[in-house]
Amino acid sequence: ALQPLQIGPFSIVQVPGRGCGGSLGGLSRRDTTPLHFLSQTRFPPQEERPLTHFQYVAWPDRGIPDNYSHFLEMIEHVRLTQGGDPAPVCVHCSAGCGRTGVICILEHVRHLLLQQSIPPNFSIFDIVLAMRKQRPSAVQTLVSPPGSPPAGRLPRATQRPVLGEGGALGAPPSHSPNVAVSPLSGRSSTSFCTTPWPRCSAPPWPPPSTRTSRR
Repeated sequence: ALQPLQIGPFSIVQVPGRGCGGSLGGLSRRDTTPLHFLSQTRFPPQEERPLTHFQYVAWPDRGIPDNYSHFLEMIEHVRLTQGGDPAPVCVHCSAGCGRTGVICILEHVRHLLLQQSIPPNFSIFDIVLAMRKQRPSAVQTLVSPPGSPPAGRLPRATQRPVLGEGGALGAPPSHSPNVAVSPLSGRSSTSFCTTPWPRCSAPPWPPPSTRTSRR
């Protein structure tokens, strides 16, 4: 039997054999592992909460996923599992900045699309700069070796993303610049932990009230 993990006043135990809120669809179970836990407080009223943890291992550290559609489907499955519950979603990678930052910005842009509030001067470059003021190193960029042409540079502007059926973001076209590009460096993982985010939730971080000035 699985033994509970005691963390302060919380007792956490994995729940074996529980469904994950529907099929993973076209997602490869080799890339995605859903795990389910129960968290219970030691003290009265001993509140119990279900936790669902998604581990996505197809996004290498300092690299990009081989399959954009699987990555976007993974995020959509997290949304479906969250349903209408307003409880927050926790996203974390190994360092908590590069891949985590990409996911947070993706969700922020999706929120802007759903609210039809994309400004004419929309720039992902400005969004990343604003986010880096709150979380250093958010969204990694590739530093080119000395003497080589710049590669993987964060674009100052990008085409507007396409919002598909049900508010799902479509995979970027092949000519879109990559935000984080580097040789693959082994299989790492990105984790999502949700407590069954609304489909029209607030952005994961507040957008800047003014545009970031650039020289």
